[in-house]
Amino acid sequence: MRMLRAPGLALTAALLACALAGCSDADGKESSPRPSTSTSSPTVPASSTPARSTPAEPELPAAADRPTKNGARAFIEHYWDLINYAQESGDVTALRQASSHTCEGCSTGITGIEALYREGGYTVGGQYSIDSIKINRLVASKNDIDAFEALLSVTNAPQQIVNGDGDVQRLKSSTNEVVVATLWSEGEWQLQVMEIK
Repeated sequence: MRMLRAPGLALTAALLACALAGCSDADGKESSPRPSTSTSSPTVPASSTPARSTPAEPELPAAADRPTKNGARAFIEHYWDLINYAQESGDVTALRQASSHTCEGCSTGITGIEALYREGGYTVGGQYSIDSIKINRLVASKNDIDAFEALLSVTNAPQQIVNGDGDVQRLKSSTNEVVVATLWSEGEWQLQVMEIK
């Protein structure tokens, strides 16, 4: 297991532990890896503090209501929408509900968001977009489970992290490969694992 040190909140929310391998889509196409290009700038004085926005909480799409490959794909896309919402609003309730309690990286990202907002800070920008998803069903030897692993290419937009004291940290856009695992249990999906490759 490994955790990637993030230069700021945008990557912190995406960090999780446990390695998976061998992801491919139904069409068998593999994408070439994209290097991470994330860098951070020093904090700047409060005089250039960016304005904060108020986003709407994303709703779970109907496609994510089924224990299928398409359902897992829809849930994974929704999870990134929840990360975007939590970063921008400070409200981690839905993100926490969509994350397994055993997902260490999920907890790390959620805790980072909570700490920033508790201390009077907030974020501007940093929204994630999923560039590609390659997804496989996980096969269990003893039980019939509905679980999938996926390899994602995820890009986050430039972000400003405004600390409680008004200092601003500016982060550039970055693209990373992320491995996730999700499990259908008790009629809903939960993210079990997420790791930056």
